[in-house]
Formats: sequence, C-alpha cells, structure tokens
Amino acid sequence: MDDVDIIKDIVNIDFFDRLNNKKCLYSNCSNHSINNSHILQKSTILKSISDNNNVYTYLPSSFKNDLYKETDAKLVKRQINNATVFSGFCSFHDNNIFRLIEDDINQSSDALYAFLYSYRSFIYSFLIKKIMVSTNISRSVEGKVLEKYGKKYFEIFKRMVELKPKKTTIFNDEISRFKKSKLDYENIISDDGSVGNFNERFLIYTNRLKNNDKLAIINTTLLKQNNRFNSEQPITFGILPNNDSKDPIFFIVSSVLDNQLFNDLVSLYKYNHREFLNFYLNLEISDVVAINPTYFESLKYHDNLSRVILFDNTFD
Repeated sequence: MDDVDIIKDIVNIDFFDRLNNKKCLYSNCSNHSINNSHILQKSTILKSISDNNNVYTYLPSSFKNDLYKETDAKLVKRQINNATVFSGFCSFHDNNIFRLIEDDINQSSDALYAFLYSYRSFIYSFLIKKIMVSTNISRSVEGKVLEKYGKKYFEIFKRMVELKPKKTTIFNDEISRFKKSKLDYENIISDDGSVGNFNERFLIYTNRLKNNDKLAIINTTLLKQNNRFNSEQPITFGILPNNDSKDPIFFIVSSVLDNQLFNDLVSLYKYNHREFLNFYLNLEISDVVAINPTYFESLKYHDNLSRVILFDNTFD
C-alpha cells in the first residue's frame, strides 16, 4: 500500500465516521438517530421504480470522492433496503414527521407531499455540507488512524483536514443559509410531527406528470451566479414517480424570501420544461437519485448521462 492509498483509506475512515450521525437532526432532539432512514420511501417510491428490488443510486461516498477529487460520483446498483438511506432522524421523528408520505399518503395533498420530501432531502443535503467543512477529527478516528498507520500519517491527514475550509469557503455561507431554512421548516413541522401552514414560510409549485416509473430525483441547492447567491435560502426541485397512492409529480419548494425567483422559476418551467430540467434537475448536480435499472442500462451509452432524463416524453 503506497502513501496515496493510505491517505485514501484514512479519508474513508474519517468520512464514514462523520456520516454516521449519532443524534437526531430535528432541532433540540437528544435521541439517537436510526441508521436506515430512507430519503426516498422504500415501499412506495423505490419499490415502484425497481427491478427485482434493485435501483441505481448514489452512495454517500460519492460526495466524499467529489470533495477530494478522487473520482467522479458514480451511480451504483443497490437493493432498495439500502438505497438512499442515512442517519438522520430518531425513530420517533422519522415515523411521525413523514407519516403522510409513508403510511397515510392518501391524506396528503400534492403540496404537502412535496413539502415533506423537500424537508427530508434538505436535511440530508445539510448533513453532507456540514461534513464537507468540518475540521474536527473525532477521537474514534484519531485512535483508528494512529493504531493502523501511526503518527506520521495521522499528522498528514490532520493538515489535509485543516485545509478544507480554504478549499470550500463558499460552504460556510451556504451553511448559514441552510440553518435559517432549517428553522423555517421546523417552525412549520412540530415536534410531534404535525405540519402547520407551510404557506406562511414556503412557496410550493407542483405539476402532475403523465407517467414516471423510471426515476426519482431531488436537488436541494442554493442558486448561484458569478459566485454570488441568487437565492436567499435553499430551493428544492424534485421529480417523484407514480405509485399505488400518488400520481407522478414535479415540484419546486422555496422560501417566501425568494418570491420573485420562485415565480421566475415556475415561469421558466412552464415555458420550456425540458431545458429547465436539463439545468436544475440533472444527475450531475442532484443529491438524491434512484433510477430503474433497465432504464439506466438503456441510457449508459448516451453522450451525456448526467442529463438523461430529458430524452423521452416521460416528463412532458
């Protein structure tokens, strides 16, 4: 094992330690998080687009690879039990907050359905961003690295971690905006899981699609232009497939602080939805992705896989 391989292994040890979030991410909750919280619901969303309970998806390590520029993020085939899972919420909040997109879907409007999926995706994106800028090395990681590779390699890795903020300065501003958005979400979503009037703080657009049994994709992002933020808070774009309880939908969820931008985005989508999806909701930029394996295999040879969702009439 050469020095490069050793450092890569240490990065893996550190990244997965950080990803193994131990505390529920709902504000002021001290409960332990569960480690198999699905961002995309297993028995409805993932099941509906799977082949033999398999989908193509990103692993969390894809974002680690992208951060350290080791390889491009890659879609991998996974059983739906293990697809789009993360340590996000305790069992109480996971069950209660998302009941209306899991057990009682028929009771949720399209807007509420989109709102709850946007919150879940938002929390995952926020966790990844915090991992990317954190310079704290846990004692667990320090102990593992020292035991496995010794002080020399631990010091190399420590210096590498200390440089992370210089490489990702823009994330610091992003995180402050994510924090404000989290407060807004959790002013609407009560501790007991009940959802108040989300129209007070959020703007939601939904559009039912003809058919979609091929993919689910969600992108939570701060819009930027020329290294300046266009959006005050994160905006979430998503496409969810049809299932036994819901028609397929496209959605946009934004803060009311971005009212003009939201209206412009909706107008752009209505004017040319293909170009819109090409730009705001493609595989290259989206955090949460699950694709039907047969559909994925048919698209692998396309020149630009990152923008595959536009090459049939599914999303018209």
